[in-house]
Amino acid sequence: MLATLLPIDSGEARIFGYDVRREGHAVRQLIGVTGQYASVDENLTARENLWLFGRLQGLSSKKCHSIGDDLLVKFDLTEAARRPIAQFSGGMRRRLDLAASLITRPALIFLDEPTTGLDPRTRAQMWDTIRGLVAAGSTIMLTPSTSTKPTHWLAGSPSSIAAGRSPRGPPPSSRPKLAD
Repeated sequence: MLATLLPIDSGEARIFGYDVRREGHAVRQLIGVTGQYASVDENLTARENLWLFGRLQGLSSKKCHSIGDDLLVKFDLTEAARRPIAQFSGGMRRRLDLAASLITRPALIFLDEPTTGLDPRTRAQMWDTIRGLVAAGSTIMLTPSTSTKPTHWLAGSPSSIAAGRSPRGPPPSSRPKLAD
């Protein structure tokens, strides 16, 4: 619901002051979502997938290529950038999926089981990447179903949400600027 993928059935929710129900378009400009399973197109290359995600979010073609190329480097996918995703390992797909959610440099990132199906080495790399996002100022909403351990070393102030309420959430912040 917070990521605007499902309608809110009762109550209200705000992301950076924007009403999720009434201002979903604004909310989607401020967030990145990485689901439990990769959402990339297997018939496209890594570079084409990042371009597509950027264009769907309203970025110019030139900006999509520029940011996409930076993300391919950051996620160690430059050598595979022109290969179809169907030829990628599971770890490469997960890294590309996370990269796709970062194409607009969102202020808030929803991560649903970001290390599902990864081998121990790739899992450690993914957590390093996520720690880097936190260190760079991103807010992470993590949904771990098997262990909450990552939340304690990722977050400066972890919080939980139960029955639609957070007992102590972060203080309200000013609205980030939206893309033109």
